[in-house]
Amino acid sequence: MTLSTKPFPTKPFRPTDSASAAMADPAACLSPMPWSLTRQNTHSGFILIPPTDNPLWISHAQAPTMLPLDPRRDTAEGAQKGEEERAVWRIFLAGRDRHNTSRIFAADVHPDDMSLATLHPDPVLDVGAPGAFDEHGIGPGTAIAVGGRIFLYYMGLSRKSDVPYRPNVGVAISEDGGRSFEKFGGPLLGPSPHLPLGAGLPTVFATDATPGRPFGMWFSRFTEWAMIEGKPEPVYDLLYASSADGLDWQVHPDANVPLASRDEGGLVRAAVHRTAEGWLMLFTARGRAHFREDAEQRYRLIAATSADGLNFTRTGAIGLDPVPAAGDWDGEMQAYPQIVPDGNRTLVLYNGNGFGRDGFGYALLTGTAPAAAQDTAPGQGTAT
Repeated sequence: MTLSTKPFPTKPFRPTDSASAAMADPAACLSPMPWSLTRQNTHSGFILIPPTDNPLWISHAQAPTMLPLDPRRDTAEGAQKGEEERAVWRIFLAGRDRHNTSRIFAADVHPDDMSLATLHPDPVLDVGAPGAFDEHGIGPGTAIAVGGRIFLYYMGLSRKSDVPYRPNVGVAISEDGGRSFEKFGGPLLGPSPHLPLGAGLPTVFATDATPGRPFGMWFSRFTEWAMIEGKPEPVYDLLYASSADGLDWQVHPDANVPLASRDEGGLVRAAVHRTAEGWLMLFTARGRAHFREDAEQRYRLIAATSADGLNFTRTGAIGLDPVPAAGDWDGEMQAYPQIVPDGNRTLVLYNGNGFGRDGFGYALLTGTAPAAAQDTAPGQGTAT
């Protein structure tokens, strides 16, 4: 599928040239970091409403994944009026049809006020052919520029007879600035000795944590299907992989974020952010049982910090200001964050209630030190 807009050049992915000053002194990362999130548009959020006449997209705007584009004129009418060009972000997201099958769609927004510029009705990427690892659902993970191409990492699902699905990580590549994508063969990560039941929700970013392998990836490692009142529910933690080219990946089994207890059931979408103090990770965690019905078990935002980008220590739930209230779009759940550095501010895109049923919104990340130099913003995973 192709988008209805012309391609836009993007800033290419390049690994960090040198570590920050704090990385030379890992002890600097051990001091407390008062991270917090200031919610924007607290009652309505920034919500995308699926097109009412689109049979492929009737619900959800799940796992928002940003790709910066060059400034452009918003519309032909705006150009005729002589309006100034405005920056544009393309947000990839997962939309569902009436069969609950997800595909990747896109919306263009203006980052200065997060207003909608263009909503693209056709899928950017569709499900795979019968028998493929992604035949029953896909969702975005990360979109980055690599040389003159765009790599769109995603999670693909295939249904199973004994459990609901098998997850894998794939990638699609654009040669025209993000207008169209072609899938790159089979899965990049799937079942293996270190990934017993598959992998999903990839976050790919530039890193110097693994010398000679400047691509890093945090993803969910599926370890178990727990029988909860006779129904199989997935259990997954976070694991790290590295790559020299973004296509051939090596899993690092010792670099992981484990479940906090037997009562925890899933860690998803690890968004990472490099600062002068080290690394910050945001992810969401849920309970092992009844996480759809019980408010205490639903996804919540969790923070973790690291000196080296590989070994993270959880610091607890990240504060939200103002605290989400009953009736807010994110009052029941906060899930699937993406950290987006943007000049002198840092945004966090995230989903709210119903796993993205009520769209997505954003908050401002505060309490950070100035970001260390890096050439691409991390992007984050898809949804389960």
